[in-house]
Formats: sequence, C-alpha cells, structure tokens
Amino acid sequence: MYVVIMLAPANVGLASIPSEDERSAVKKALETLKERPEKPEPYRYKRRKDGWEMHVGRWKITYELRQIELVVYVHNIKERPSLGFDYRY
Repeated sequence: MYVVIMLAPANVGLASIPSEDERSAVKKALETLKERPEKPEPYRYKRRKDGWEMHVGRWKITYELRQIELVVYVHNIKERPSLGFDYRY
C-alpha cells in the first residue's frame, strides 16, 4: 500500500474545482493511487519521462511514484483546455 502525499499546487488545484461532483471524482481517483499507482484503472493514464499523468474527466493529475519508499507525490491537479480553446487570445 502506497502513501499519497499532496503537494501544495495539487491542494490548490483540488480546492479550485468548482463542482462538488467533479471534486469527489478526483478524490476517488486519488484513492486508487494508494493501491496501484502504476496502473490506476479505470482511469486513463500515461507514463511520462519525469512522472505520470492520470485523466479524470476534464482534470489532469500529475504525480511522481517512488517505489522504493512506497510514496506517491501528487504534483498538480489542473483542468485540461477544451478542444475549442484558442491559444491566440
């Protein structure tokens, strides 16, 4: 069983989720990291060079896994931009 540690930007990101339903869905996804952080199914996840990312609806959770220490550091929780997002403005 892993220990999940939320870093300051992740706590701010979690608190900024406006919908209570979405916030509880993200919290539920964070609970799956305690048992299987390298394969947090049924959520979409991806291994990156410097860590992992998991997608919960429109929210992206980035985290780092320390297998020797059995610790998961959650770095950030932020909203992914929609497909209609225009970067020019």
